[in-house]
Amino acid sequence: MSPFVISKASHVSISAACRGSLYYCRASLPSISSHRAVTPGRRQSTLPHRHLSSNSRASSSSRSSGTYIRKRPPSALKGITMDSSPSSTGKPALTRDLTLPSHPSPSIATTKSQPPPPATRTPRLVYGTAWKKSRTASLVHAALRAGFRGIDTANQPRHYSEPLVGEGLRLALADGTISSRGEVFVQTKFTCPRGQDPPPDCPYDPADPLEKQVRDSVEGSFANLFGGGGGAGGVGTEAAYIDSLVLHSPMDTYTDTFAVWRVLETYVPHRIRHLGIANAPFEVIERLYHEATTTTGPGASGLSVPPSVVQNRFYAPTDYDSELRRWCRERGIVYQSFWTLTANNADMRQRGKVNLVGSEPVRKLAAAVGGGLSKEAAYYSLVLGLEGITILDGTTSEAHMREDLDGIDAVGRFAESSTEGKEVWGQCLAGFKASIGEEDDDY
Repeated sequence: MSPFVISKASHVSISAACRGSLYYCRASLPSISSHRAVTPGRRQSTLPHRHLSSNSRASSSSRSSGTYIRKRPPSALKGITMDSSPSSTGKPALTRDLTLPSHPSPSIATTKSQPPPPATRTPRLVYGTAWKKSRTASLVHAALRAGFRGIDTANQPRHYSEPLVGEGLRLALADGTISSRGEVFVQTKFTCPRGQDPPPDCPYDPADPLEKQVRDSVEGSFANLFGGGGGAGGVGTEAAYIDSLVLHSPMDTYTDTFAVWRVLETYVPHRIRHLGIANAPFEVIERLYHEATTTTGPGASGLSVPPSVVQNRFYAPTDYDSELRRWCRERGIVYQSFWTLTANNADMRQRGKVNLVGSEPVRKLAAAVGGGLSKEAAYYSLVLGLEGITILDGTTSEAHMREDLDGIDAVGRFAESSTEGKEVWGQCLAGFKASIGEEDDDY
């Protein structure tokens, strides 16, 4: 039965659904995937990791009978065919940017003086800035020098330093690492009060009405990232737009979740290009999408902008969001994975974790590509091969930044270089899908 029928009234609490799925009240945890095992010649990240309660496991969802399955043409290269953006010409398909879906709505006006903005593209690896503290500016600058062109942050001082992200962007502009604001996909988040520290370390007054909380947080993000209004200075107010604004977690009720969303919609499509949601179970995301795409009837709630981005943990307790990712692919929604290394590397010794990073398909791919390809880059490549996915990568090592970017490029070129390369890639991807419980013909 459809989840938005089960909880049809918008005042119904969504706490139970979220608690059961390991997402509820997780807004205080940053969205980042950064941890690596210690291997010869590699430094271990100094970022902390969080342990998950063993009694918080989500119940396994049964696989659908094929509602969202899309068969691929026989000639297509498996796992790397979803997008082909003009700016990616010359890149292997595995590393080409994804284009966020355009959702025209009659409630969002554009004029001759403000025509619709161009399509928004997101790189396949997005640099995650949580837990970087005083190093944030230098690490953002380093990531951009290494070749990252996507930055994820949040107006959540508990775990992020958004003003220093703006400073990192300014440094990259000043030394020519990037030539314009438009070269970088910038994403930030609104975090609800339960994910914030008390004032003055909260970007808004939690006693204020919800609409004011949202606006204060969003305007604070503009100040932090692009200068003015007491922010640390960024890339200049003339370039002050945010590519993606993500609701860091659902609110306690559908009423409040929709209320936050309606406020965020007022910034779309000019100051904010796209909206997204993080740390949310399938049923909440599906309900939100339904409400934003239903203009008449009992499901209509006044929402008009569907989510373009879903940012969730990629790990075993949620079956790697297999059903949700399939649903997102069918709608062109970009799925952003985080904890991609942290939750899937046995060396991290996290309870309930699966060692995907050291799995046979990953090792086989790394050996076949050669050239010193790290297992992390091989693993990231296979995750990207699931299609419609971008990965948050929060490494603090400049060497690892380059290894990840160059490694994925090397895998993509290997997969397209010859019939043998294509076959090896297909075999490794099929094995990887099997290891997470997905069938090779689900794509």
